[in-house]
This record gives sequence, structure tokens and C-alpha cells, in this order.
Amino acid sequence: ANEMLDVCQNIWPSSTLGCFTAAVCDFKPNIPANVEAGEKLKKETLGACPCLQLEATPDVLRTLSQSKKDNQRIIAFAAETSELKENATKKMSEKNADMIVANIVGKPNTGFESPNNTVTLLEKSGKSMNLPAMPKADIAWRIWDSFLQL
Repeated sequence: ANEMLDVCQNIWPSSTLGCFTAAVCDFKPNIPANVEAGEKLKKETLGACPCLQLEATPDVLRTLSQSKKDNQRIIAFAAETSELKENATKKMSEKNADMIVANIVGKPNTGFESPNNTVTLLEKSGKSMNLPAMPKADIAWRIWDSFLQL
């Protein structure tokens, strides 16, 4: 996530469009300094049932959107488990996106483990469009068609 943020911060100022499909990761293990320096985590030190601590990673979209200029546009994505439009609209606002592509995860025959998906396109203007289940490639074309009409 840190490497991705560094690269994106270098190219974002000269970009006119950012399409942020998903967070690289939200959390990473909080690794003790001695382990990062090359020491092994030993079973004797950790015990039989170690506790893994996590720390937040940088939010690439949020960071870049804070420096968004008038000539730049952002498409964001939101995979939700409930309250699709409410959560996606909130994310679109918080991340300064012009459009967000939202879908409910965990529905049969759509989403992560399927060649198809069902999504809702939400625009900053308040306009929304529900797309029925279709191949992901077709959804991608619909996203770009809608985005070009903003």
C-alpha cells in the first residue's frame, strides 16, 4: 500500500482521471521492529496462540482525492454488505469521487467469484443507474459510457 501510494502520488498531479477499483489492502500486520530487521518470530516467544495485531494502511484514494484539481475526475468502487446506496454515497462524498460503482458482495452468481456482477452506478449529481446481472466486461463498458456523459 505504501509503495502504491508513492507511485500514485507521483503520477496523480499530471493525470486527469483516476479509476480506483479497490483498496490494495485496508490493514497489515503490525510487525515488531526486530522482525522487520530480519529476526524470526519464534514459537517460544509467541506462545501457542499468538495474537496478531493489525494497523491501518494508507488510503490511496482518500489521500489522492484531497489534492484533486478541477480538471481531474475520480471513479471509485464500493463493495458493500448492506445499505448499498447509503454507504456508497457516503464513500463517494468522503473520497471526493465523481462516480462510484457499488455492488453487494455475497450475492449468489455475482461479484468476486463470478464472471458476472450486478452494480449500481451513482454520480455526484445524485443520478443513479442500476445495472442488472451481466458479464463484468459489459459492466466495464457501461461504466465508461456513463462516466463520459458526466
